[in-house]
Amino acid sequence: MPAKIRNRHRLKRKDLRNIQSKLKETFTCEFFDGKLSLETGDAEGIDIIFVEDEPCFMIYEGKIIFTLHGINRYKPKENFVVVDMGAVKFVTNGADVMSPGIVDADENIIEGDQVWICDEKHHKPLAVGIAIMNGKQMVSERQGKSVKIIHHVGDAIWNLVTKNFWEELYILDIINDLTNCNLIIWLDTYSNAYIPSPNTYKDKYILGYLLNSGAWYFHGNSQ
Repeated sequence: MPAKIRNRHRLKRKDLRNIQSKLKETFTCEFFDGKLSLETGDAEGIDIIFVEDEPCFMIYEGKIIFTLHGINRYKPKENFVVVDMGAVKFVTNGADVMSPGIVDADENIIEGDQVWICDEKHHKPLAVGIAIMNGKQMVSERQGKSVKIIHHVGDAIWNLVTKNFWEELYILDIINDLTNCNLIIWLDTYSNAYIPSPNTYKDKYILGYLLNSGAWYFHGNSQ
């Protein structure tokens, strides 16, 4: 279920400049200017920063961290971690990322950095986390945890913008991906799909939502 937002209010310009400055210490994206409306609110104990009503950032242990919605909006090129398709179902269920499942990572990542996780085939964002080791180690190590997951597909932050979306879905095509034994349903939007009963789907069907392409991964058959 979507988290309830409390104490939502607009940020001052100096706060906007401060946020932009901190983000640019790590990322080279073009973020926002003074004309955009930025608000903040408490989502069940998590401070969220809204950019034009979209939950793009959150505050985690005093740091400004991308949400998956923010990753999709700004498309950062830094701090990526790519996992193999076998790891997708675990990452999208909120499990920490293990080193054996990593196939590539930004070599400039250092321990403690925020990182975003994507799959190796479609390169779509699946989760956001904190690096436990540097980027080179993530690729070279064959055991242990590499990333602590703090936000993933289907969690309360993800669902902040999924209200009533399920009713608006329009299935354009169905593709059976025999290579990975996944059924991919392509939708007519890059936005976020809403699963009415996540617990019913997560183990048997849903592995993760792919941003931009608007595709859901399903495991097994469609029956």
